[in-house]
Parts: sequence; C-alpha cells; structure tokens
Amino acid sequence: MDWWGRIWAGWSAWWDSQAWGTVPDWFAAVGAVGALLVALGILLTDRRARRRELAEAVNGAWPANGTSEADFFELNATIYNAGSKPAYAVAVRTYVAGLYDRSLELLTHNDVREDDYEQMPPGATLRFSTRIKGSMADHMNDVLLTFVDGNGRAWVRNLSKGTLKDAAKVQLRYGTANVDIHGVSFGDRTEEKTDASLGA
Repeated sequence: MDWWGRIWAGWSAWWDSQAWGTVPDWFAAVGAVGALLVALGILLTDRRARRRELAEAVNGAWPANGTSEADFFELNATIYNAGSKPAYAVAVRTYVAGLYDRSLELLTHNDVREDDYEQMPPGATLRFSTRIKGSMADHMNDVLLTFVDGNGRAWVRNLSKGTLKDAAKVQLRYGTANVDIHGVSFGDRTEEKTDASLGA
C-alpha cells in the first residue's frame, strides 16, 4: 500500500496548497450566483409580461343570440381595445361543420375594412356578426379573436376559454385550416375533414 500512501500524500499536499477561501467567502460566492439567477428570472418574467401587455388590452365577448328562424343562429362578438396603441388585422373566426375548411370569419358591423392593416385605435369598439345555418351546439366550436398588437406581434385570443397565446405558438387540433395573420401562420397542417376543436 506504499503506492497508495504516496498518491494520498501528493493529493493532500496539492489540496493544502490551494487557496480555497474561508466559509464567508463561499457563502458570498453562492449568494452572488443565486442573486444573478434570481435577477435573470425576474428579467425574463418582466419581459414576457411587457410583451403581453398590449395584447391583454384587446378583448371581447361573444354572446350567441338565437333567432326566430329555427334553421339559423346569430353569432355576435364585441371587441374592445383598452390598450395605449392601435391593434391591426382584427378578425373574429369560428369553425363550422360543413364548410370545406370549416373556417368562417365574422363580418364587422359595417364591413368597411379596406385591407388587413386597418387600425383599431385605442378605446375603439368593433362589433362582428354573422348568421350560421343550423344549431350552435351542432355546428360551432370555439370563437377566436386574431389580431396584431401595436408592437407588430400576432396574437390569438380564444373568446370561449379566455386564453391568449402568441399566434406563432398556436396549433389547432383535428384538421382545422391554417390561418395567416400578417405572415404568422397557425393551425394544424393536416387536411382531415373532421370538425374543429380549437386548442388556442
């Protein structure tokens, strides 16, 4: 075991020659690294919150009103921009059984959008409406509000569930059509002919 003793002696001599610092030095080093990690976490959370701030201000409601005709129901949606910047390309969509791609865009109250870049100024309200053949329970799934915020980021708000997601991260389920909002495409890439169940 003489070889083992020489190895141990060499190791302990090297160990003793190193300046490892004192216990307070170690606590200071661990504390500095911990503070750096906490600061990084706060920075990322704050950045995420600021990115969503304008999008959170664009919201809506979609009461579905029955009509006197048994074969149709009317879908109305009211969208309000409570943010400090305008929203663009504001659209309300639902997915209806029987349509070739199951995508139905509701019309604005006056349908005067000249192009997708029309602004929805801060404080503005838009009303959307459409009549859909059949009963709401049989033919319609969730209602989506799609828009581009004042910072140029595309968003999808599911008015049925109250969720808000970055359009680039939304994937729709069960073969729904792709939707493009100013170059940001979202949706399932399959062409299955099944009814939609929106996962936004």
